[in-house]
Amino acid sequence: MGELLRARGLVDLIIPRGGAGLISYVVENATVPVIETGVGNVHVYVDAAADLDMAERIVVNAKTSRPSVCNAAETLLVHRAVADEFVPRIVRALAASGVTLHGDAAFTAAGATPATDDDWAAEYLSLDLAARVSRAWTTRSPISGAVLRAHRGDRHRDLDTARRFVAGWTPPRSW
Repeated sequence: MGELLRARGLVDLIIPRGGAGLISYVVENATVPVIETGVGNVHVYVDAAADLDMAERIVVNAKTSRPSVCNAAETLLVHRAVADEFVPRIVRALAASGVTLHGDAAFTAAGATPATDDDWAAEYLSLDLAARVSRAWTTRSPISGAVLRAHRGDRHRDLDTARRFVAGWTPPRSW
């Protein structure tokens, strides 16, 4: 990778995608122009109107299919209206898949490890997942990831995209 970072005249631009360590390495070692992207962590939000069977499959897939990549789920938020039903079942499903949950009171009551303040921003890159019950999704939430909803907006596209995601398809970036 070092040669690529110093390939002035051959490489016009590098946009590193990954964890903080990779981004920092590229910025510090490149002699070609670099667009420094932000680091963050992928959240999956299960809305009150979500299909909980589908949500369970999506959450398990989002965490377990490739947990060491930068686009793996790192935090699960569950709307409080479905928490009593969904939290115990997702704790069981994730535990059966080898995932260690770091949760709030609702999740620890269902068997998760108690979360610390650091867990809410952690990029685990492993079979660890922070989880908590949330009041609602807002457009001002600093969260990226999958929003599982079925009651407003582009309902049919959202559901179709979710079904394809479970099957392993990724929608175009323009969505």
